[in-house]
Amino acid sequence: TFRFKSLLELLRPDMKDEIRNLQSRPEIIRSMVKRNNKDAVVDSQGSPIFKGKETHAVSVEMSKAEKDFDASLRAYFRRGYLAGERAEAGKKRAVGLAMNIYRKLAASSIAAIEQAIKNRLGRITGRVDTEVHGETGYRDCDYRFQGEEEEKFLESVKDSFFTGEEEMLHELLSEISRIRPLDSKLKAFMDLIKTIQRGSDEKKVVIFTEYRSTQAYLASALGRCYGHGRVKVMNGTMSFKERARAIADFEDNGLFLVSTEAGGEGINLHRRCHIMVNYDLPWNPMRLVQRVGRLYRYGQKKKVLVFNMNTPETLDGRVLSFLYHKIEEVVKDMCQVDNKEFRPGLDAQILGDVSALVDVEKVLEAAGRDSSGFPDASKAIEKAVTHARQKAELQHELFSHLVPSNGRKSTRELELSIDHVKSFFMGMSRLLGITV
Repeated sequence: TFRFKSLLELLRPDMKDEIRNLQSRPEIIRSMVKRNNKDAVVDSQGSPIFKGKETHAVSVEMSKAEKDFDASLRAYFRRGYLAGERAEAGKKRAVGLAMNIYRKLAASSIAAIEQAIKNRLGRITGRVDTEVHGETGYRDCDYRFQGEEEEKFLESVKDSFFTGEEEMLHELLSEISRIRPLDSKLKAFMDLIKTIQRGSDEKKVVIFTEYRSTQAYLASALGRCYGHGRVKVMNGTMSFKERARAIADFEDNGLFLVSTEAGGEGINLHRRCHIMVNYDLPWNPMRLVQRVGRLYRYGQKKKVLVFNMNTPETLDGRVLSFLYHKIEEVVKDMCQVDNKEFRPGLDAQILGDVSALVDVEKVLEAAGRDSSGFPDASKAIEKAVTHARQKAELQHELFSHLVPSNGRKSTRELELSIDHVKSFFMGMSRLLGITV
């Protein structure tokens, strides 16, 4: 509300007192703001610009061996968290962060956790000597590269977390060697891709993951099936020019673009592509909205299709699945009440509210410390979504005083003159105490 009022004061500094008491006279915003929802935006011929989007969950059914491996991993994580709690302050934080990252890697792909465990074994046995990155470095980086920086962060943690860790890691690698050839998640992903590509028309697909190890795993699998020249990649190690070239190659003769979070914001992929697959669900829900925004934007000619891979039989998969399910429930419920007028952008808004109200990483960390963690995690998510819904309803009540813009009639361009620029400049100068 404070940010919204501040924006209105920039528009009408002469109405500062009325704006600060907006709750008592919300109708005054009619003279300042017009609202134009995505589903109402039309071109000069009156045709809708946005074709909508659909989101589909792709649940992965795990084999018994994979469930046994997940149980072994959770036992390792619990030992790690417990060791971290007993450690001195500096090491305690490092161990907790490392456990969280290993869990994210495990949720991403079998290849990612396998590589991480191999690297971990090499470090604690002294066979691998890696460059030490700052302990908090990945926390301070651009969040688009957080997943990639998390992989680097693990290189700075070298000492054993607890007695017997080396033996546990060897056992985990032994289990991985048995289940990797039967990777259920990769099989479900390739089956989905084959379904998408069924028919004569080749369809371009953008695939998101948080980690480069998973990116390489998927690019290799797709290359073996469709040709390595049809698979393009994009990640944080690439310069701006290299990323631009990858996008151009993808739009020209590529079939798949496999991207880390580095492609989750600030790029446009809608010109030739309308299908997205999220191989792993980000722990921060807002990142999913930003990923989808690469396709669901002005200029998209088709309905956007989004497929989210999930393994609900794992604890982390269960918690994330519950989180996204509760958000979608609220979105659908509010849209039905509002006769669909409130749909555009509502899912992104509620996701943003949830992200601000609940630290999903802490919820998942608490859930992973013991086998009874899901009930507490679900309660925290329920509370966050309830608060988010209340905020959305309050905002909707305020916005109900706006005058919707009729896109079918507003076909001429907005005309701005030097007088408008002068008025804005002088008004801002007065607000900032600048003498002109």
